[in-house]
Formats: sequence, structure tokens, C-alpha cells
Amino acid sequence: MKEKIQNNNILKFIIIIASLGLPIIFILSRLDILDSEYVFFWDYLWIGFYSTLFASLFLKKNILIKLLMGINILIILFGLIASMLMGLPGLFYMIVKMVLPFIPEGWIELNP
Repeated sequence: MKEKIQNNNILKFIIIIASLGLPIIFILSRLDILDSEYVFFWDYLWIGFYSTLFASLFLKKNILIKLLMGINILIILFGLIASMLMGLPGLFYMIVKMVLPFIPEGWIELNP
């Protein structure tokens, strides 16, 4: 299956475009081009997590893929370190929201 995905240009294109999603959202939100009221950067960490996971599992490691994976990992680490401002519950919340992005926010309690 891995070889089929590696040879499928459409799936490679989708994974590469998804790998560009988090860095673009991060840069545009930091430059105040995207309104943080509507596009909240923290809600999109899952794009970087899953695109890095799929790129590492299914794509051949050329310099572009390694660069995109590194950028996504750095942005994810920035988000996780910044979530530590809320303590360990904040870190736990961000990890859960990154791995399971469609859990309603009321299901995770931040008050210890």
C-alpha cells in the first residue's frame, strides 16, 4: 500500500498541500492578515500534525518534504510550549485537540 501511495501523484500533491496549510495559516495570523477572531491559529495544529504524520509514513524523504515536516514540527512545538501558559491542563488540552480535532470544546475541562 505504501508503494501505491508513493506512486500516486494526486495523493502526494494533497499531502504536500496539506503540509503547507499550517505554515501559511501561522504566517498570515502572525502578520495580522488573517483575523484571529475567525481563524484561530490553535484550532489548526491538527493540520500540521496529520500532514507531518502522513508525509513521514507515505512519502519519499526528499529535501522539500523534510523541510515542510521540520517547519510543521517547529510550529507545533511553538503551539505546545505556548499552551503551557495554562499549565499542564493547557498542554493536555492542546494535545487532545491536535490529535482529535473535532471534539467539542466543552468535553475537555481546563479547570483542575
